[in-house]
Amino acid sequence: MAEQEQQHRHDIQRKKVDAEVASIRRGQLGAILLGLVALIAAVPVAIWSNAAAGVFVALFGMVSVMARVLMGMREDRPEKDEEEESSEQNDA
Repeated sequence: MAEQEQQHRHDIQRKKVDAEVASIRRGQLGAILLGLVALIAAVPVAIWSNAAAGVFVALFGMVSVMARVLMGMREDRPEKDEEEESSEQNDA
C-alpha cells in the first residue's frame, strides 16, 4: 500500500515538473516571437517612415521581452521549493 502511494506521489510530481517545463518553453517561444516581430516591424518603419520610430519599435519590443525575463528571474524559486519540501515532510 505504501509503495503504491509513493509511486502515485512520484507520478504527480513528475507531471507537475513536466507541466512547468512546458510552460517555460511556451514562454520562451513567445518571447522569441515577440522580439522577432518587433525587429521585423522596425526595419520597414525605419526605412520607409522615420528612423527614430523604427528604433523605438525595435527597442520597445526588446525592452518588453527583457523586462519579462528579469521579472521572472526575480521570483524566489529556492524558497518556494523549500516550503514545498517542508510541507511534504509534514504530510509523511
